Amino acid sequence: MTKRNGLTGALILIMILFCGTLQVMAGSDIATLKKAAEQGNANAQFTLGGMYANGKGVPKDEKLADAWCQKAAENGNAMAQLRLWAKYAGGQGVPKDDKKAFIWCKKAADQGYPEAQFVMGDIYVKGKGVPPDNKQGFAWYQKAAEHGIAEAQRIIGIMYAKGEGVPRNDVNAYAWSSLAAAQGDEDGTNNKEIIANKFTPEQRRQAQAVVAELQKKIKTRKPAPHN
Repeated sequence: MTKRNGLTGALILIMILFCGTLQVMAGSDIATLKKAAEQGNANAQFTLGGMYANGKGVPKDEKLADAWCQKAAENGNAMAQLRLWAKYAGGQGVPKDDKKAFIWCKKAADQGYPEAQFVMGDIYVKGKGVPPDNKQGFAWYQKAAEHGIAEAQRIIGIMYAKGEGVPRNDVNAYAWSSLAAAQGDEDGTNNKEIIANKFTPEQRRQAQAVVAELQKKIKTRKPAPHN
């Protein structure tokens, strides 16, 4: 079974989210945005930080980008909090610090931000800033998986198949792999087929029933919470 490096994927994701925020704000009145940011609007602060980071509508300025992102994170913007995780986890412009990375990621995850929940799973499984803990890792991956993140669904399937952080259960392994496969995750598709080849007809029936139940529970992805 295959399992990608989730932390690396999440680092890339944060940069995509940061640029995506800029696209949404394209054409906005810069003066109005700055005023909102100065008045403490966390979403405006995060967006302004992204603009300074990329030189979109304002002169490029990494120091101002970091300052506004920091303010946004302190004011509860989950994307900004996760961006600070990325900076500390990757040593981007700051000394690498897994403990600080953990703190910022958990703030975003505790708000219910699925991408942060996924990263928390990686943090615990890989012991980044905390002692390795597969049980905690599984719990966070499951939260992300229930919010529809395909990679988390695939990893949950692998953990069930191997008995990592949770009792081994091939039926559940197949079910979660199937959910990932349904979203186009190639590794999930491969894992699903490997597991299915070992099943009896009764196990196949049970597995399909579990898939149907899980599909009812999967939550719709929602935007990152912000002020």
